[in-house]
Amino acid sequence: PIDPSLSYDASRSGKTVRTPLAGFMCFKYFKNGKNKVRIILPGKLTPYVNSSIDGDPNATEYPYQKGLSTRGNQQVRLLNGKYRHIASYSLEELRKMGWDGAMYNGGTYDGVWVPFIDGYDSDPDHEYEPFDIAIAKRSGTAGTKNITGLCMSIPGHPRPQIVRISHKA
Repeated sequence: PIDPSLSYDASRSGKTVRTPLAGFMCFKYFKNGKNKVRIILPGKLTPYVNSSIDGDPNATEYPYQKGLSTRGNQQVRLLNGKYRHIASYSLEELRKMGWDGAMYNGGTYDGVWVPFIDGYDSDPDHEYEPFDIAIAKRSGTAGTKNITGLCMSIPGHPRPQIVRISHKA
């Protein structure tokens, strides 16, 4: 669920390097113990949290809680032993699950941005029920519209980096 006291800074449109989308990272482990890092494209309702020590407006933290994500895998195995992929949910179902519009470029559908909800991101050890990704794209719950060329800040070392999004999926 979204904390209503926080909101994404609407001035950060990504249209210029001075107003980048504030991307963030999610660090977790797959079930097989390997680590995963997801770069998350914020949604319109994603909380914008600037916790920079030096006041850098491009430095953001994980917006849902302090530090690393501790929310375990929330996916439920279906009776057939497979899982339902996050991109197969309807907009109404995603909103009930707390989706704020954030997306990540997952590995199941290479190059396709899919909804990010902490605990529901895909795992390579899962087998997913088949579904038509084109339907999810048409409904607006997968893929992105008009993000090619937008700027996004992502955490980097020693400072955040500004990247220009170079593809549309």
